[in-house]
Amino acid sequence: MTARILTDQPIWAASHLHPIGVGPFQCATPPGAEAPFVEALFRGVESPLMECAVAEGLPPWPLLMRRRAPESQFDVLLEVARHEAGLPPVLVALAGSGTRFHGSGGRPWVALEGNLHVCVVLSLSPPRPLPLPLLTPLVVTAMAEAVEALPGFGGRVGIKWVNDLLVNGQKVGGALAATLMQGGEVGSVVLGFGLNVARTPQVERALRSPPAASLDALAGPEGSGALHPGSLLGSVLRGLEVALVRLQLDPEVAKRDILTQYRRRSVILGSEVEVVEEVTSQGAGSAGPPVRGRVRAIGPGLELYLEGHPHPITRGRLMWPIRAPSDGGASHG
Repeated sequence: MTARILTDQPIWAASHLHPIGVGPFQCATPPGAEAPFVEALFRGVESPLMECAVAEGLPPWPLLMRRRAPESQFDVLLEVARHEAGLPPVLVALAGSGTRFHGSGGRPWVALEGNLHVCVVLSLSPPRPLPLPLLTPLVVTAMAEAVEALPGFGGRVGIKWVNDLLVNGQKVGGALAATLMQGGEVGSVVLGFGLNVARTPQVERALRSPPAASLDALAGPEGSGALHPGSLLGSVLRGLEVALVRLQLDPEVAKRDILTQYRRRSVILGSEVEVVEEVTSQGAGSAGPPVRGRVRAIGPGLELYLEGHPHPITRGRLMWPIRAPSDGGASHG
């Protein structure tokens, strides 16, 4: 089956993918292996779906584009992968905007048109082992490399534990990952990332967290005119494609490289942080006292080692910078 772009609004899709050239669009033929994803992601769409071949500049993966998604496409894709078999090896979903989107920990993510909101589904047949703690770093480092390649952004990109992408200390994106296991090995993976390209979401800012920003707002004279969702999408997806192939061909070397790139961009190594245990959305459990200290290392499973603390930290919400900025900016939370 030839990989294709499938959308409910072809004019918007072509504009959103600029400067990657796509088209011409025609009425979509019946879906093949991706049919369960198509049905779930385009539920409620009244206009006929249109398709064209995947363009040069994108990996040869089916790409489903919905201009406005009524719910989290990450959750929809995960639910389909949980119940369906015979799915395509890789599939990409992109929403121009939407509601009920979220980041890690279920925290809200404001999805505005002009930004990137993307999910990648991997269906592994047969199931195989994967380094689960490194799946989110794999995505966020691919994002970092794509942004660093933009004119004027070199040396300005950082990563905040565990999954936030920063430019000049301001949050421009985030990543998340979920896996479905089969017999102790990974059967499916859903990777998601959001990147503020053109617009800065205006939402309540969490205490002691970086302010939100968009790449467009942070671009200097060198970067003006070079910020396009399409080119950034292509760069991130090609980076993921290379990393996923390497992860299958030489997993130990790939894992080492992912960790090296992640640690190199870390903004918290050597910094004072505070980690707060989070209560689940169901209200089970209670938040313990915060743990505070200087980060001396990030372990192979992304665990944090803090000075003065004998045990590594594997979960919780990280507060950084410790001193709350005086400005009243916003973040995704």
